[in-house]
Amino acid sequence: MEIFKKKNRGELIGATVLGFLASFPTAGFLNGFFSGTSDAGLIEQLKGRLFIGCFEAIASATSWGKPWGDDVAEIMNIKFRIFVFIVFIVITFLIFKLIKKLNNKKKS
Repeated sequence: MEIFKKKNRGELIGATVLGFLASFPTAGFLNGFFSGTSDAGLIEQLKGRLFIGCFEAIASATSWGKPWGDDVAEIMNIKFRIFVFIVFIVITFLIFKLIKKLNNKKKS
């Protein structure tokens, strides 16, 4: 269990904080990008999906993962927050590995 050694605790806390802050906009963008639909051509559809993804990234970051709209069911809120948690775990792991690699490179 080398992750929980005292020397890695600071790296883990830093990666957790950064992962938490980055998980909401990232999950919102991915949700908006993949849930956007259109009958337009490929280029127009990609532009629309990017726009919706950017909007959802801002919306999910400002609302802490609560979907927008009056007709949003509670189950949608729970599903999205589970998705945010999964994105949080992945981002935290990647940031922790990056920090660890940079610290090892700095020591060499």
